[in-house]
Amino acid sequence: MSFIRDTMLVFRRQERLALRQPAWVIIGLTQPILYLALFGPLLKGLPGAALGGGGNAYRFFVPGLLIQLALFGSTFVGFAIISDWRSGVIERFRVTPVNRLAIMAGRVLRDVVTLVVQAACWSRARTRSRR
Repeated sequence: MSFIRDTMLVFRRQERLALRQPAWVIIGLTQPILYLALFGPLLKGLPGAALGGGGNAYRFFVPGLLIQLALFGSTFVGFAIISDWRSGVIERFRVTPVNRLAIMAGRVLRDVVTLVVQAACWSRARTRSRR
């Protein structure tokens, strides 16, 4: 039970740090909508044969870009850990009774929540663009 508690502790810390910078929150939420608005019209000219027989290009575009967002998000988790390592935050965490795996799991959980919110914004924007 302490692993879950420690993970939530690190997650809440990371969320507070992220929410203190509203510019990054706005960028994170509008990024999927911008991808859809900028690159969506380019997909309308693709022939149906290139889409695996289906006529809707968004069927492969949206999941592909969500995977891209997830991969880049996980890369930036690594960059944030390197930054925290250099500034001494990780060393301060290591002397506390927090589970070491929970330090990583809390950071990853924050990015998973961000990706889920982006996916929800994306699907909402996609349903609005169909109307």
